Amino acid sequence: MYNMNTHQRTFLIIDNQGLILTPLENILVADGWKQIKSKQEALTLDEKIDFFWMGQSNELGNRFDRDLYKIKCGIKNLLWREKSHTTGKDVISNKALLYENMKLQFPEIASKHMTESINLKHPENLNFKITPGEVWVIRPAGHGACSGVGVEVITNDIELTSAQKSTAKYPNVLLSRYITNPMLWQNRKFHIRAYILISLHNGFHWSFWNRGKIFTAAESYDENPSTFRDNRIHDTHGKTTPCDIYFPEDLDLTPEQTDDILEQMRTIMSCAAKIIQPHARKYDESETAFEVFGVDFMIARDVLTNTWIVKLLEINAEAGYGYKNNIVKYTEYCSQYFQWIITNIFDIKK
Repeated sequence: MYNMNTHQRTFLIIDNQGLILTPLENILVADGWKQIKSKQEALTLDEKIDFFWMGQSNELGNRFDRDLYKIKCGIKNLLWREKSHTTGKDVISNKALLYENMKLQFPEIASKHMTESINLKHPENLNFKITPGEVWVIRPAGHGACSGVGVEVITNDIELTSAQKSTAKYPNVLLSRYITNPMLWQNRKFHIRAYILISLHNGFHWSFWNRGKIFTAAESYDENPSTFRDNRIHDTHGKTTPCDIYFPEDLDLTPEQTDDILEQMRTIMSCAAKIIQPHARKYDESETAFEVFGVDFMIARDVLTNTWIVKLLEINAEAGYGYKNNIVKYTEYCSQYFQWIITNIFDIKK
């Protein structure tokens, strides 16, 4: 664990990502920590703040406030990212690098738990053609490639050419086979946003939380090829999810199925942790660091074995949070989320 000084431990929380932060404050205050109330107060202190929970925006919501990186601290919830988005934590949070690294280092896991993909920016793939009857998804990778930007279902060469033009600004563009036979929630396609903690304090370690959120498409799933270009059916996002849905309790699964799915997720995340381990670094203003990544999974039925197979879509360094309409349930969710993190970092339990 991070070595605290003998003086009263201090913490600062600046985060506008949509989390309810009161549970984190309550856990630390109950353990005897003193809260620093603002960025301005933190910048005037002579001593380092022991713990800085930093979303990548300030109290006003301004993103990537440079002043936040001037705050000296013992431990921060942010790992280093190089400006090119090719090293540091981007070895797993860049979709193209994640796929390449998984395929290179863990080929059996990649083959089973990731869909076949090619990078359209690689010279050997510049003239790639779609075989009639195949369905692919184009996904930009790199800085700015988030929240479904540039993602399209591709079924022919005309659509592929158009999508390549619209994604030309991105350094990497993945073309991935469309996932068929997806598990459905009330007949809607969905993906699960789960979380993995990567930590550098007291040596490298990682933890995978056994809860997550579910994001659905806007309308019922239809596997008819004529619908593949209909985003309302095939795109899954927070904005198209009708209510607050949580994994695993809101899926119609047996305890055995839940355990199997969680074990598959852990296996995949153990690989991701091994990939990032030699590349994980802290920023200079903090003595040590950790970060929680948002991991997007889909679940698909294997027609040969009639079992559910977890598919890794991507890992996000800027995981979105929030709720639709049930603040009571979301507050409980955030409380459990922070307890998982704090237990892993400081071994503070309720």
